[in-house]
Amino acid sequence: MAFVVLTVCVGNVCRSPMAERMLALHLTSAAGDFEVHSAGTRALQGTGMHPQSRADLEAAGGTGDGFVARQLNDPMIRDADLVLTATTDVRARVLEDVPGALRRTFTILDFAALVDSAPRLLPASDLVRDASDRRSTLRDVEHDVPDPINQGPEIFAMVSDQLLRATRTIAAGLTASR
Repeated sequence: MAFVVLTVCVGNVCRSPMAERMLALHLTSAAGDFEVHSAGTRALQGTGMHPQSRADLEAAGGTGDGFVARQLNDPMIRDADLVLTATTDVRARVLEDVPGALRRTFTILDFAALVDSAPRLLPASDLVRDASDRRSTLRDVEHDVPDPINQGPEIFAMVSDQLLRATRTIAAGLTASR
């Protein structure tokens, strides 16, 4: 059975689809072992990825082809083995809807930092447990990926860079002990 990762932001047209597609790109060698999806807390349902996010994703080697924004719902959260949110506010919203997801829900930047400092190679589910156990040890970590909507291309580029670094780290951690 595949390990399911869900990325979540607000509109599901900028950050979470970029994170979804970048993470899937980095997991291609383990594609059958992982499924990556995204959704938004106030999704612009049925729309494609924001053009600047799509351009930045494609510059990083990914593709926005076939992407359609989806509204977050409780079954998506419950079915995910790992939920990665753009911000602490989005994380709070996810946990308000499904409190039982606490131990497997992180901001993407928090989880990347925890993976980067993991004491040893662990299977994906154990890595999530370990990160949850060590969550309180995070120091001097930027938790939130800013929302680039209605911002200039330099903000989109910064967001893309943050997500690219985070998804590379996360993919390496998730696949390290395969």
